[in-house]
Amino acid sequence: MRFRLSLGLLPCLLLASTAPSALAQGRLEDAIKKPKPTRQELATIEAEVAQRVKKLSEAVGDSARLQDAKERLTKPAKSKDASPAGLAALTQACAKELSSLVADEDLDLGMASVLILRELDDVGSAEALAAALRSSHASVRIMAARSIHLLHKKLKGKKEECETVISALGLAGAAEKNPFALRRIYEAIKIDPGTELADRIADALIQVLASRVRQLAQGSRDEQIDVEGVEAAAACYARAGATQRVGLMRNLSALLAAAVNHYFEPDIGSEQLPRIAKTIAGIEQAMTAMARESKATPPSVKIADITKTRASDRAKQEKQAREALAAWLKVLKGEPWKIE
Repeated sequence: MRFRLSLGLLPCLLLASTAPSALAQGRLEDAIKKPKPTRQELATIEAEVAQRVKKLSEAVGDSARLQDAKERLTKPAKSKDASPAGLAALTQACAKELSSLVADEDLDLGMASVLILRELDDVGSAEALAAALRSSHASVRIMAARSIHLLHKKLKGKKEECETVISALGLAGAAEKNPFALRRIYEAIKIDPGTELADRIADALIQVLASRVRQLAQGSRDEQIDVEGVEAAAACYARAGATQRVGLMRNLSALLAAAVNHYFEPDIGSEQLPRIAKTIAGIEQAMTAMARESKATPPSVKIADITKTRASDRAKQEKQAREALAAWLKVLKGEPWKIE
């Protein structure tokens, strides 16, 4: 007996073949519209996100499929009908599923995972973004730090999320060798959560600066990449505790000494001097502001004034600069730092 397909049944069969996907998408979109999703709706969000993240990981090696899978996770959040509670639940579900992928060895998968969290733009992604700072790919670490920086306003008042992010940034910055990633990490550390976490921020910054000082002592000559770190130190100094203030000033003075040493290296190219002089000026300006915040008097002679132009008598210029540096070290031996 030969089976004949009725044309009348064809639409029904097509609908049946596409219904599961369409219904799944509808369930997710419906759930995030609810002002207060129920436990069942939260479970739906988690299940649908898990399935879509699986599709994302399966798309590795196919850029078109990867992009499509990424959009299937971010598109629901763009709905004008999505509620704040629904968006928060969506972000939490995505962060949970993507936290193991953000630092994946595959660059495209790791970057796509971070970009999803960035587009969701919610504090619920903070912990997963912090995990992305452990990626072996500098571009992923840069994007993760940038995404944390963009969350600053939303992180304010969120103590637990701030603590997680600050700790991760300190560890990542201390290990970072890529100058572009380091700059982004310095920017991300400049969170303003209020006085309560000021010391945690200062400690993370000290951790990064101390690592940089060690690198400079071992022969690195790239102190200009710490400009953002110097600015961050000056910004957090006023709220920092006594111990943290000492640590910040100690590391900035070491950076200043390294920059002065670099400026007066015998084989330094004249084209490099303006850049190094600018770095010296920035560090000294920050230290001056910090000293005044501590009611101390900074040296009257500025190293920056001595190094702002190349002198014909380099030996005399170096002598003056080192005397000015010694004056700074003398100030720091006194109250309130007592740095030897």
